[in-house]
Amino acid sequence: MFQDEYKKAYNKIEVPQLNINELRMQAEERSAGKKVFRSIRLIAAPVLSLCLICVLIVPVMAREFPAVYRVIQKYAPALAANILPEEIQSTNKDITLQMEAVNIKDSNAEIILSFRDAEGSAKDLIKGKVDLYDSYRIRNYGETSVISGCSFLEYDPIEDKAYFQIMITSDKDFPKGKVKFEVDQLLTSCVEEERLIDLTELSNNPKEKLVEANGVGGILTDRSRIPFFVGSADGHRYTVRVMNEVALQEELLDDLRITGIAYDEGILRVQQCRGNLENADRHISLYMKDVNENERIPDMSVGWKEEIQGQEVLFDETWFLISEEELRQYELYGMFYVTDGSLKGDWEIVLSLDNTQK
Repeated sequence: MFQDEYKKAYNKIEVPQLNINELRMQAEERSAGKKVFRSIRLIAAPVLSLCLICVLIVPVMAREFPAVYRVIQKYAPALAANILPEEIQSTNKDITLQMEAVNIKDSNAEIILSFRDAEGSAKDLIKGKVDLYDSYRIRNYGETSVISGCSFLEYDPIEDKAYFQIMITSDKDFPKGKVKFEVDQLLTSCVEEERLIDLTELSNNPKEKLVEANGVGGILTDRSRIPFFVGSADGHRYTVRVMNEVALQEELLDDLRITGIAYDEGILRVQQCRGNLENADRHISLYMKDVNENERIPDMSVGWKEEIQGQEVLFDETWFLISEEELRQYELYGMFYVTDGSLKGDWEIVLSLDNTQK
């Protein structure tokens, strides 16, 4: 089996006894102190397995781990010299988080990590794309702002691993000794579906209400061309006329649906409800296509929040500036994205940086 050969490669690593003794002493000193973070309650074994291997991060090792080496060569070749061994992992909720490669320098961090079903688990939670849902962080005490991004790379069915790339920039340099990386939540079910949206019965006089938009986007920079903006209180928050064609009922909390379509004032208006997003991510990406497969994207959209039974629900309204004649030449499509299957856990890795800097 490929997985057996993969593990044999890791078993070839020999660790100097001096490092083991030193790390064990450090762990014992930490456990005796009173100001110990919650994640260090069993620090001796995790830090031992996480830190002692870092001294061996060299490009030659990467070739002994063909699967992760292929992923890193494809998506982040600059990290080929920073591949980490299999032992740098954390298991919780029947899922194992593994650090695959790390480069942390000054205030910048680049990380390749993976999630897989824990060894011996009867559950099949990792079986394709998953989502970290912005629940990851590097503990960097004293920072006041951070810019981060997370990209799903691919799912490897042979290894049963879902790979991610994470980029983090802090306004404060990361510690020189050890850092703690944490993940709190995974969305384990990701579904994408393209749907044709019916335009045969468009309203031309929809019911409306005023809302305060918490987001405005699109390719159109001249908002004066959109008649639905009615004011701006502070130059940033806009009061907007939106359709009011759906009752705010409980069924919307966990749903993704079109809640209104109209052709009004020379604009195709499409409204969507995304439900409560605390434990899921839902959205519809709208576009139009003609008979020649030419695509047309929205000119502008706004988002706002409603409250249903004390829970926050997100709505968007999307606008296409298009004449009636042009509209007859197009069909409207939506890519429906639903990512749910929330799994809240406590994945933590303490990583020594001393030998990860190249």
